[in-house]
Amino acid sequence: MHLIQCFANLTSEIVRMNKLEESVLPHRQHGLDSLRGLGVMLVALYVFASGTVSLDIQSTIHVELKSHLEGSIWDGLHLFDLAMPLFLFCTGASLVFFIQNNPANQTIGIAFRCLALIAIGMLWENLLWEGGLRWTGPLHHIALATLLVFGCLRLLPPIGQLGLGLFILINYFYLISSYQVAPYTDTNLKPIYPYGFQNNLLAYIDSLYLPGNKLFGNWDTYGLTSIIASLPVVLVGSLSVTWCLTKSSHKRYLLTFAAGAGIATGGFLISSEIPINHYLWTPSFALISIGVLLCLLVAFSILATHETLLATIGRNSLLFVLLLGICHAGNLSLINIKLALILFPEAMQQSGLIAVALLEVGLLFGNAWLLRRQQWYFTVNRLLRRLRGWSSTSTPTEASPSL
Repeated sequence: MHLIQCFANLTSEIVRMNKLEESVLPHRQHGLDSLRGLGVMLVALYVFASGTVSLDIQSTIHVELKSHLEGSIWDGLHLFDLAMPLFLFCTGASLVFFIQNNPANQTIGIAFRCLALIAIGMLWENLLWEGGLRWTGPLHHIALATLLVFGCLRLLPPIGQLGLGLFILINYFYLISSYQVAPYTDTNLKPIYPYGFQNNLLAYIDSLYLPGNKLFGNWDTYGLTSIIASLPVVLVGSLSVTWCLTKSSHKRYLLTFAAGAGIATGGFLISSEIPINHYLWTPSFALISIGVLLCLLVAFSILATHETLLATIGRNSLLFVLLLGICHAGNLSLINIKLALILFPEAMQQSGLIAVALLEVGLLFGNAWLLRRQQWYFTVNRLLRRLRGWSSTSTPTEASPSL
């Protein structure tokens, strides 16, 4: 009985400490949370829709798209590829609010959050993978990028941060293009894509020191060296919030949107020389994603004048992403097929699969509605603050740098 009572007290404390205060989050925070919620919805679209469309329809769509995209700069790029830059962009934006709301203990707080994200990522990745350990993943990527960019924010002025981002992009291009560890031909003397991971120096370094399972044989898209290309995205996220959201004005919104459109256009123009490849972050992909995200940040900041379900999903992004990852690892497509067989006749299996996917999306929004109604806020940021006895300094305007 004593253990049951302790568990009940612990549960009630977790619920209590994650309740939002009655005061309303500022307008600027709704836009950022909505943008982060869009990233969660991209992950949900990937998880729910991956097994709901029949192989015949998938093949038809793939062949139709390939006829238009083959040989172009967009060959191989997926909509889901924008999810990771979006989370990293929001991470940089959240760092600015965190620094403003926590003038003391900033370094210790960031260090604890990064360690917590790495620990959660290790547990999550190794529970989902069979046959061995996996040492990297999205949460590690976000944690390490957060730590590195936080150091840049403390040491460099804004103009120095912008210059560092450009320096990283330029030198990263030379690392993936000028230094090759394998020839441009395979065993059959067929040409290999020059920016592919097969002969990339950074991938080769990852293969030497990165233990455990990897996504592509001896290479992993979330390897430690791949953080180099993602640092400019986090830096621009923090700079955009410093410029646009901390002192909101229509003129700054307009200038930020114009800058985003210009950066995306520039990335599109140089993509003919530096092709886009969804296996590898290229400078053109980084520029296009930065430009698109700047435009989206301005759009959401203007349109999200009050709390929405998308903003609620964004504030609880860590919880939703972990649940979606477990669903994806649990082979959700097979579960959807079995549900469709039970709920729909055999002649309506395709419609049944789509209906099941829509039902799952509805459950996602239903959970978001419940969280908003109960004013629950699940982040590593708040959990660590409570555990370390910092509840007196907690404010409703803090933004989590975790996701």
